Amino acid sequence: MAWTHEKLEKPRTGFWPINQYMALGDMRTSALIGPDGSVDWLCLPQFDSGSVFGRILDKDGGAFELAAVEPAEVWRRYWPHTNVIETRVNTRQGTWIIRDWMSYDSVSPRLNRRIRVIRGVAHIRVSVKLRPEYGLVTAQLAAPSLFHITWTQNAHVWHLVSDFPLHPIDADVYGEFILDAGTTGGFSLGLDPGNNSGEWLEQQLLDLNNTVKFWQDWMQMCPDEGNYSEYIERSALTLKFLSYAPTGAIVAAPTTSLPEDPGGVRNWDYRYSWLRDASMTLMALDWLGHPHEGQAFFRWMLTCCAVDRLVLHPVVPGGLVHEWEHPTWRGYEDAHPVRIGNQAATQRQFDVYGEVLDAAWQHFQYDDTDLSDLWPFFTELAEEAALHWTEPDDGIWETRGEPQHFLYSKAQCWVALDRAQKIAKKWQLVAPLDRWQRIATEIRETVLQEGYSPGTQSFMQTFNKDTFDASVLLLPQLGIVSAHDPRMLSTISAIRKYLCVPGDNDGLFLYRYRAMDDGIVGSEHAFLLCSTWLIGTMALAGQIAEAKKLLERFLSIAPHGLFAEEYDPLTQRFWGNFPQAFTHLGVITAILHVEQAQSSSQSGPLRGCRGWPQPT
Repeated sequence: MAWTHEKLEKPRTGFWPINQYMALGDMRTSALIGPDGSVDWLCLPQFDSGSVFGRILDKDGGAFELAAVEPAEVWRRYWPHTNVIETRVNTRQGTWIIRDWMSYDSVSPRLNRRIRVIRGVAHIRVSVKLRPEYGLVTAQLAAPSLFHITWTQNAHVWHLVSDFPLHPIDADVYGEFILDAGTTGGFSLGLDPGNNSGEWLEQQLLDLNNTVKFWQDWMQMCPDEGNYSEYIERSALTLKFLSYAPTGAIVAAPTTSLPEDPGGVRNWDYRYSWLRDASMTLMALDWLGHPHEGQAFFRWMLTCCAVDRLVLHPVVPGGLVHEWEHPTWRGYEDAHPVRIGNQAATQRQFDVYGEVLDAAWQHFQYDDTDLSDLWPFFTELAEEAALHWTEPDDGIWETRGEPQHFLYSKAQCWVALDRAQKIAKKWQLVAPLDRWQRIATEIRETVLQEGYSPGTQSFMQTFNKDTFDASVLLLPQLGIVSAHDPRMLSTISAIRKYLCVPGDNDGLFLYRYRAMDDGIVGSEHAFLLCSTWLIGTMALAGQIAEAKKLLERFLSIAPHGLFAEEYDPLTQRFWGNFPQAFTHLGVITAILHVEQAQSSSQSGPLRGCRGWPQPT
């Protein structure tokens, strides 16, 4: 991505627009950094741990500020092919570069910040306001030296190592420096002291080089050809750091309670691994030539599901996902409550069976791992789909009202039985193939007959109700109906007409659904994953020029290549947790569908390492 010039005038609310944050991570946790150089979100030591910096959710939530003292212009970008953030700060007196990264191979997560003055004089101010456990506890500050600060709380110790002198005031740390051209220095924050000797700056440079090499080597596994390779790259790198390396879990997002609507209450904790989201994510990474993530994920899933059959899990098996509300934080732009944990863990979501088995079928065609340990679990999922497909559930959207007969859930039950049969046949595994085939046929016939409404000329959200739902756009990608089927073509038109949000004249930005009581008060904006589904299915239907136009408009809304859960085209702002794995995997698949469709009608090589996400 090119350098992006940042607007440094913070809105009157006191919160930066979500669009202006950049994210970095180390496959254990993640930080969000605002355009002013402030780290406003960081949880240690893992994604679902308590935050130490939480100012994105409350003005007193804690932050790590690193900014120019005088007025400045700021440009930012990601160091090419990495998750390292580069910030260029320019004032009348000088110019300097800040590089922010998280060490990929340190003993415990470590946030690094490194300054290099390249012109004139840099007048810089730093402040570190550590607020452990979502600001609910107070850490005791100590200063073994001006260059090494510690905070302690019970058994936890946080270490801040600096190349510049720092001064503790109460529970916080401050510093102000005037640096000449050629000066280099840095800061490092973590749960272990690291190397705080006189040579630590050289060690930090080595750590930066190793981290850059790690990300660039990982990206080299997939060629960067194609018209949209930089967007595929940023999405792939984001999905990679959202994977939790110690266990193989993949989190839905690194944040909690960024609201779906200004001042609203639809604020959820996404720092857990949903079997649905993670399965779709590893399929996208598989298509890009990254099988390792799938191997780790299936091992983690087997461990978690041996204990319980929840639809979402903490990144470390045995952790807690109990939902509670923060007693004091006001929330992003006063949108409260701030929720920790997620009640959806105990819901009935039958679509998960299909998503897991679809991912397994895709993955193990390229992975020769022995399936003997996984096959009993896969068989159980297929049997669950066969048993429950006639029952109502809470669906892909995790509604909190009465369970419904969601069309998408039933379609995914068909996927579960279809993919389970394919796995059994390919690897000659023991399975009740005839029974699975009979039930799968019944499910498909029911979906196509009862799920389509002649009156609205669209597949609908549920049987016998004319409620529009964008999830039906996936039916061709699942293989249950052709994208060229007249019923699907009319569905595309109806969805674009009836689910289009205000401020969008192109029929690109869509609500998830309309005219349904989901058991939750408040409203929301366009759900970005739905736009990627629309683009992919239009490409499959041969509407290539329109799909490409919509894709390019979609990509233009993310200046750094990062996407949140939702978007308001009227204000051009992101809403919901950020960055969102769901949206990024959708970006990858939408691009692959468009490029495949173009390559099929024109000469030229196909984009992708492993083939295309075609219906199976």
